[in-house]
Amino acid sequence: MDKEEVILLFLRYPITIFSVSIDKVKYCSHYSAAKSPYNLCLTYILERFVYDYMRLEKTAILVLEARGKREDKEVLEHIKGLLDRDGASHSNSVLKQSIVGAYFNGKWGRSHNSLKTYFGLEVAGLCSYPIHKFVKTGKEDKAFECIKTKIYGFPQYYGQGLKIL
Repeated sequence: MDKEEVILLFLRYPITIFSVSIDKVKYCSHYSAAKSPYNLCLTYILERFVYDYMRLEKTAILVLEARGKREDKEVLEHIKGLLDRDGASHSNSVLKQSIVGAYFNGKWGRSHNSLKTYFGLEVAGLCSYPIHKFVKTGKEDKAFECIKTKIYGFPQYYGQGLKIL
């Protein structure tokens, strides 16, 4: 499959991208008690996803790429903390009703001689670098041009499907 075919295949899939980019050095220097950048980004993504996209009163299961037992446990505790804040606000109850599970998958299958990959994680990986490059340089390369229509809120995706901290 050549590059053009991959792009056409990608454009046919009904995906919606929510992305948060953070300049960690700038963030940590601005906030003395900086939270984990990964957890902060996850919080923003979940908020955007639930409040902007899940208005149809559907539910979702989170599938996150496994990073390591300690890191996964930390992220899971963060997600549980977001969901367990009963009555803290209307937004927490909406989040709790919308997210019905969270799972961590490695990028590759673990079965014997497996080269199986998880499609959703691969798509996320294919989208993340072009977005990172765009945020860092402000320039749209061909890869970003292919995915930008999939960013939630396109063409006004800033602050909706694309948040920059």
